Amino acid sequence: MNKRITVGLAFAATAILPLLALAAGVEAEGAHGAAAPHADVPGLIRHGINFLILAGILYMALRGPLSDFLKFRRNEVEDQLDKSQDAKTTAEAEHAALQSRLDNFETELAALQHKMQADAAAERDALLANAARTGKQLEEAAQRTITEELRRARTELRAEAVDLSVQIAQDLLTSNITDDDQARLTSDYLVKVEETARG
Repeated sequence: MNKRITVGLAFAATAILPLLALAAGVEAEGAHGAAAPHADVPGLIRHGINFLILAGILYMALRGPLSDFLKFRRNEVEDQLDKSQDAKTTAEAEHAALQSRLDNFETELAALQHKMQADAAAERDALLANAARTGKQLEEAAQRTITEELRRARTELRAEAVDLSVQIAQDLLTSNITDDDQARLTSDYLVKVEETARG
């Protein structure tokens, strides 16, 4: 409340003092014998009082909304200042982080190169191990294929040898067996068949 009274008195003094100074200046000119320039002091005082009344009415009518507006504006400015401070703090932190990364760039680059070399060596070792394993599997498969082909070739050779032996024997028998030998072989064969049938 004291603040309101002080503001009101300051406003009234600000409005009244120029009027009093004007009135005093007009009276002083009249006292020195100069012709007074049609100064209507009572009219000036009436206008001053009317102004004070108008100013008081405006003050009373607008003090609530004006106070609310000023409070709102003050809060808004404080919020903007807080947001600006937060943004400044965030920007400074990001700047510090980027500066730290820039300062450590050489170290990070060397670490990245070392990691890439280690990864490349590990990949090379994995590829070599895979190639060795695949080569061994291919060698084993080839060995199995060779063994199988040899077995099959031996079997085919034996079959051909047997066929060839039979053919040679047949040719020999055909060329060396006489009609008497053939009759004797046929009779021996029939005797054996009869013995087998009886027994």
